[in-house]
Amino acid sequence: MPPGSPTASSDASPSAGQTITLELTGSLYITQDGQPVSALTVTEGETVHFVLDNTANYAHNFFIGPADALAQNQVAG
Repeated sequence: MPPGSPTASSDASPSAGQTITLELTGSLYITQDGQPVSALTVTEGETVHFVLDNTANYAHNFFIGPADALAQNQVAG
């Protein structure tokens, strides 16, 4: 696996919580079942397993965080 590649937490369990499958497209959209996604609803404390399918021919960024922080481009750390 290349340096900087994400890895699963040893505490993660694919059977716990929900699995959300998203496509990262070449037109810079994130879609779910063919529809653009701008927000996802999850329950606090719930384990969420993301499956990302990057169908673009280049690297995509994918950030998770509070809407207010993401709106201010606070994506580090």
